[in-house]
Amino acid sequence: MPPKNSHLCREMEELNFSSKYSLIKQELRFLLEKHFGDEAYMLERLLLEKWDQKNISQGDFDLGKEEIEELRSRVNRLLEEEPIQYILGKGHFYGRDFLVNPSVLIPRRETEELLVWVRNSIKKEGKTGLKILDIGTGTGCLPISLELELKEIGIESEVSGMDISP
Repeated sequence: MPPKNSHLCREMEELNFSSKYSLIKQELRFLLEKHFGDEAYMLERLLLEKWDQKNISQGDFDLGKEEIEELRSRVNRLLEEEPIQYILGKGHFYGRDFLVNPSVLIPRRETEELLVWVRNSIKKEGKTGLKILDIGTGTGCLPISLELELKEIGIESEVSGMDISP
């Protein structure tokens, strides 16, 4: 990340989006490799996802002070060992993204395995019209994904989740 040096910031303001983006990406990669080794590339992709999705060729987006400050904040949070899912506000579960924050657990691979086991067990038994409740659901990733998966295999059921946290 570019230092808060006003001279460098002024020079960066004069660069076009592509040049700024390349410079930031290069410095970010160096910083992440130094602290996270093999995970650096994945972390870089996640941190820059917002800007990677923009159409750079149209030139309708700029990396201004606010965007650079947002990225700097994300990197600092990462260096303080905050989970990337909380920094990005989303966690991946069974092919879907779910909103996450520090008041919920981050979706885990082991829970995906539980979902597969439950789905397969219900399919094997051929049961339909089930009512399933996930208590302490957090993100809601398990009941939402389970209901969608059951519908996909033709099993109608009512899957709900509840949690004390809004």
